[in-house]
Amino acid sequence: MHRNKHSNKFNIMSTIKTNSVKKVITTNKSNAPKWATNAEATIKTLKAKKERSQFETLRLVNQMYKIENRSLSKIYRELANPSTEIQSLISEMLGKSEFPTFAQFKAKAKQGQIYFSVYSGLLIVKQFNKIAKTRSKVAKQNKVTANK
Repeated sequence: MHRNKHSNKFNIMSTIKTNSVKKVITTNKSNAPKWATNAEATIKTLKAKKERSQFETLRLVNQMYKIENRSLSKIYRELANPSTEIQSLISEMLGKSEFPTFAQFKAKAKQGQIYFSVYSGLLIVKQFNKIAKTRSKVAKQNKVTANK
């Protein structure tokens, strides 16, 4: 009888944990960050209005820019045509490799990621430096060999 109490208690706890996990999974359906969800809601609300004040129109345009500025194509354009100072730094990151085409850039981007930043774009560009990749692999192999 003592054993049944514990097993019953265990079953109740596992049910509670299972239900809370299900609740978390069902409430987090979207991978979009909170700022994006809020921006989309604002856009939907303001677009639905027949009459908008000047301030509401300003908010609508601002939210639309916020979403657009985080698109992969926008980030690619910013990195492909930077200022002269930044261009030299991007070339330094690439080494002897050419700047990728948009198709190559898109292929290296994380699958399922919707919004991008300049930093995440630079991380993608960094992957095109084949010499640096090879050097890091060799360094890792040498470290493993030295440890043996």
